[in-house]
Amino acid sequence: MKSTTPSDLRYNIELCNGEKAFLQKRKKIVLEAMKKHLGERGPKSVNEVPNLVILGAGGGFRAMVYFSGVFCALKDMGLFDCCTYTSGLSGSNWFLSMLYSHPEWPKIHPQVVKNEMRDIFEDNWMMKFLFSPSWLINHLKIIQGKKERGQPVSFTDFFGYLIGDVLRVKVNIHLLLRGLFL
Repeated sequence: MKSTTPSDLRYNIELCNGEKAFLQKRKKIVLEAMKKHLGERGPKSVNEVPNLVILGAGGGFRAMVYFSGVFCALKDMGLFDCCTYTSGLSGSNWFLSMLYSHPEWPKIHPQVVKNEMRDIFEDNWMMKFLFSPSWLINHLKIIQGKKERGQPVSFTDFFGYLIGDVLRVKVNIHLLLRGLFL
């Protein structure tokens, strides 16, 4: 009998070697940032550095705008380097995907990405409605299928597809520039 277990899944609660290496490198950066902000009250060594996470909530477009503002503020205050990880849901991840796929990240301020996203939406989002009836028909079919399966449907579904498609083009361009797109 052939196994149906995927061979690329890890069945272990321990971090993989790549994540351990990242964590050690990141903790050095966090240590220096915490020393700068906390002085004597901060951690004394890498072993005392806590794992802090910036976590963005879901909420589509509003979450994306909010999270971009949070990132800018944390960077401006010098607190961004005090965190170990970032994560988000829905719209927060729309911002994160744009930020982390940007060819100049982490050398640029998050405001650069925030401005690029604003420009994308100002220039492109209405074009989906005005010039692409096939896009509209295809996505309405997807949403209709969701409704037929008994899942709740709202305008957020439609708007989420719209924003996701606009952002996906920009993220893919960033990834292509970095040679990461498969």
